[in-house]
Amino acid sequence: MELTATFMVLLDAFQPVFTAPSFATFRLLMTGWILSIRHRYVTDLIVSSDSVGNGHFSDYHRFFSEAVWDIDHLWKCLAIPIVKTLIGKDASIILAGDDTLCRKRGLGIFGTGMHHDALSSSKSKKICHWGHDWVDLCIVIASPWWAPTRVFALPICMRLYRNRQGLTKGKHKSAKRPTASQKKAASKKAKQSAEAKKKAAANAKANRQADKTPHKTRPELMAEMITLVAAWFPDRKFILVVDSLYSGKSVLSILPDNFDLIGPVHAKAALYAPAPPESKRRRGPRRKKGDRLKSAAA
Repeated sequence: MELTATFMVLLDAFQPVFTAPSFATFRLLMTGWILSIRHRYVTDLIVSSDSVGNGHFSDYHRFFSEAVWDIDHLWKCLAIPIVKTLIGKDASIILAGDDTLCRKRGLGIFGTGMHHDALSSSKSKKICHWGHDWVDLCIVIASPWWAPTRVFALPICMRLYRNRQGLTKGKHKSAKRPTASQKKAASKKAKQSAEAKKKAAANAKANRQADKTPHKTRPELMAEMITLVAAWFPDRKFILVVDSLYSGKSVLSILPDNFDLIGPVHAKAALYAPAPPESKRRRGPRRKKGDRLKSAAA
């Protein structure tokens, strides 16, 4: 399949992310993604890019699970041309942060779990669905020259949120049942068996603690992405717009100097000034906040 020169130039910007074989696979998959008109499964991408017979089909599936490339490096290579092409040099970059649910049906898919579906839910009824919950950070492009009445949110970084149910799925299965001979030997040596069970339980507990994947909340994942994007563009000014979930202490405490955050505040919320520096030692803990601020309505 022959590709246009402009499309090849666009894909060449991502070449430093991959090795030569992986980049060839990436180019074919992206071609199939553009030309596909169906569900865009990996098998469908092979057919749409006219790659049937071009290597084994498992090479394309292993590209996502085993190929050597860093997705954060890929996000950076995507964000840089977006900022250079669509945003002025002195303009502030507006970012939008939120999470979105991608519904899935298979119970064996990695990282899936039950998550709240904001689109299907209402104030009176909360609905959950099985799938992936993606925490995403997007650049907001408002009223571009090619669509003066439209607003676009272009993703530049994502993290997969895995709840505690998804982290423990398939782990800590019960041990195999002992055979009859093992039961007979255990009955003869009750004391030795009790000590062996105690030792095995201690080893199992230690293995579970060693294999335990730390759970990260959605705000913690958002904080990771904010720190990452701030390092990509240290000389640019960002304005981040989020909802109440991402405007708490876990995000505000690590907010970089070139980031300003806009989030909702309750109409009756009490606002306080920062804690003043203490000039002398005194008994008791340090102040966590300053004097209460008067609202504009008052």
